[in-house]
Parts: sequence; C-alpha cells; structure tokens
Amino acid sequence: SGAEAVGVRRGDIVVSADGEHVSEIGDLAAVIDRKEIGQTVSLELYRDGEMVYVDVELSESA
Repeated sequence: SGAEAVGVRRGDIVVSADGEHVSEIGDLAAVIDRKEIGQTVSLELYRDGEMVYVDVELSESA
C-alpha cells in the first residue's frame, strides 16, 4: 500500500503528527489538511513496543 511504501506498517499506532498528539483519526486528518501536496508530515509511531519516527511526503491520492 502507499502507507507501507513510506514506512507505515499495518498495526502501527500514530502517536503524533508534526508534534501534535493524535488520539483519533480526526486529529491526524486535521494536521494533514493544513499541508500542501509535496510537504512532509513527521509521524511518531508506536510499533512492536517501541517508538518509530517516519517522515511522509504528501502526494495526491490515486
């Protein structure tokens, strides 16, 4: 999937996006909505008991 291509895996829990706490999908959507195509969102993910950091460049959906 597109998410896996940028380093987000099934089962990852998004903890924050651009430093803003994410507790539900709407929180993540709000951060993404403020961005333009081509900009980057920094995600903090909880994966398999540890924190993982991924930068995701936004692109248009297919």
